[in-house]
Amino acid sequence: MRIAYLFHLNQRSSAGVVKKISNQAAAWTGRGHEVRLFQVTRDSAEGLRWEVPNEVLRYQRGILGRLKVWSEARRRILSGNPDIVYYRYDLYYPGIARLAGSVPLVIEVNSNDLREYLLSVNTTGIYNLLTRNGLFRAASGAVFVSRELARSSDFSRLQAPCVVIGNSISLQAHSELAPGRSDVPTLAFLGTDKQAWHGVDKILWLARARKNWKFYLIGISATPERERPDNVSFYGPMKAIDYRRLLAECDVAIGSLAMHRNRMSEASPLKVREYLALGIPTVIGYNDTDFPREPDFLLNIGNTESNVADNLGRIDSFVQGWRGRRVPRQDVAHLDSEVKESARLSFFESLVGKGRSGGVGRI
Repeated sequence: MRIAYLFHLNQRSSAGVVKKISNQAAAWTGRGHEVRLFQVTRDSAEGLRWEVPNEVLRYQRGILGRLKVWSEARRRILSGNPDIVYYRYDLYYPGIARLAGSVPLVIEVNSNDLREYLLSVNTTGIYNLLTRNGLFRAASGAVFVSRELARSSDFSRLQAPCVVIGNSISLQAHSELAPGRSDVPTLAFLGTDKQAWHGVDKILWLARARKNWKFYLIGISATPERERPDNVSFYGPMKAIDYRRLLAECDVAIGSLAMHRNRMSEASPLKVREYLALGIPTVIGYNDTDFPREPDFLLNIGNTESNVADNLGRIDSFVQGWRGRRVPRQDVAHLDSEVKESARLSFFESLVGKGRSGGVGRI
């Protein structure tokens, strides 16, 4: 197949998103498919470095600039005569809707856009609310990263076939770390600033409750409004080669602890896949799509505002029980990109040549 991968990505976007796109494209080309990336960005024309053919489409600030660049993206994509277009959902644009009328368009749904955009009421959120259904009605299919998203009434206008494929990671690119050797229990969180559902405030509460533990907050900046416990280190954004040295010291990692603030209860976060690929057991506050039967290396403390305080004893036992141990690689083999992308490609193949006539599939 000839696959056009369309996405909006600025230079400050999450490194996890970049890794995900790179891993997907590498897996597809590794199976003999022809892949071209189309990156829409407001940043420098050089864009990011990709290992497959790619085109960068840069826009200027303002709605007219955005409309123009997405129309140009449609023109360039169609000039390559792709069999299918894979769009990482960002917003509706007329150019993308017209694209869906010419070639099968599959939308990747990574979050509940309706709720996320409306967390802070602004022009973008209102625009998304008024226009998004037009694109979902035009799509030939969709890939959801969780069952919860696929079942949500917020996506009821999507009547095309859909499939649930949780986020993956290239296990080949991640060697299992040796067990941590710190004198005291050491925990790490990998994230980005200003994401309420991460629950950084809860991690700080835990740090104050366990003063003899160490905490590394990677990708999180120290701010004046945050009380900084002495046992917490803020590192801000870091490259993977640097933060993995910190993760190597850790006994346990921490996933998102406050998805209830985003009205979500299920996910397959990229950072947790990275923790597990490195062999680090993890505390989470949601249901993981790929682990319907929770294994002993994932401690789910529930998705409530008081989950950390309510489960302090369980967290103690989990951390102490995993000191000096790592997660067996065979227990996370199903998270590998090769496994996940095989399923995604099979879904693509079921849609090629069918347009929107391939039947309706709801989860």
